[in-house]
Amino acid sequence: MQRMITVLLSAVLAFTMLTDGASARTLTARRDPNDTRRVPDIRAVWTDLGRRDLYIRVRGWEQLRHREVDFGVWLDTRGSLDYDWAIHVSAQWCQVYEAGPIIDVGGDTIGRRQSHRPSQRDVSCRVPARWFGIRKTVRFSLRSGPPTDFADRAPNHGRYVGL
Repeated sequence: MQRMITVLLSAVLAFTMLTDGASARTLTARRDPNDTRRVPDIRAVWTDLGRRDLYIRVRGWEQLRHREVDFGVWLDTRGSLDYDWAIHVSAQWCQVYEAGPIIDVGGDTIGRRQSHRPSQRDVSCRVPARWFGIRKTVRFSLRSGPPTDFADRAPNHGRYVGL
């Protein structure tokens, strides 16, 4: 009986170590003020970095029509204060690029995944963490609208620290 309990506990321990359990992860929420009359105006950003994936969810202050879902997320994963990666989030896709020398998605495409619409004000995406090679604390900013004419920025000054 004691041997069976030991085997059972070992199996449970091995299972929990091999899975990417949600209980060990932290969903970080950040708020942004209602500071522009243009759509989309960013209300909140949720992020989570697990061993296997990076999750980003953006909420607008108002309902977002299909064509208004246009967000850019710029990441500094190397601690160099330059953006290394750009994620373009639309109503259909989350597309990851190597960041260009300016705030642009000018680099090579790394990959894309389908985005999701949890509600009429939200869009979310989940992409593999291995695409980024994250070794340091990530700093990032988020902008809404096309790259040539941003409607809103979160945070308004500087960058968020940590995912």
